[in-house]
Amino acid sequence: MSFYQRILRKSVPFLKEDETVLAAFRAKSNWHVSAALSGAVEGYSHLKDVQKDNEEINAQKANFPYAGLMIILLTHKRLLIWKRHLIWGTTKEFMGDYPINNILNVKLSNEKGLGDRISFTLSSSHKIKVYGRRKDGTKEFINQIKALLKK
Repeated sequence: MSFYQRILRKSVPFLKEDETVLAAFRAKSNWHVSAALSGAVEGYSHLKDVQKDNEEINAQKANFPYAGLMIILLTHKRLLIWKRHLIWGTTKEFMGDYPINNILNVKLSNEKGLGDRISFTLSSSHKIKVYGRRKDGTKEFINQIKALLKK
């Protein structure tokens, strides 16, 4: 069973009657990517904690569910967000949702060797950045959400 099929099955209890799943991808926070790249540097853990705290505070201020490892699912009304398991990449805990109408813009940029960086600009003027796996369909996610934001 593919990642997409598994997340579709897991999402059923969280969908409202009139919602359909448009796209989904596995995501990592910026601090999680930095930790993987710089884990051997002495004194890095303090830097990682500061960066992690700033990102989590930013997400909390915007009421955006956020974790180091996530699965982000898009419906035509909202994002559904789960924590994901480090080893298996499967859903671990449902964290919450975020309304599409609170997102002003979304941008995709390619970071060599790190995957696709997805930046959400929220109506609260906060920015949330995550990295997605290209093979999970980050481009499809961006295309779908941009179409929704134009409406």
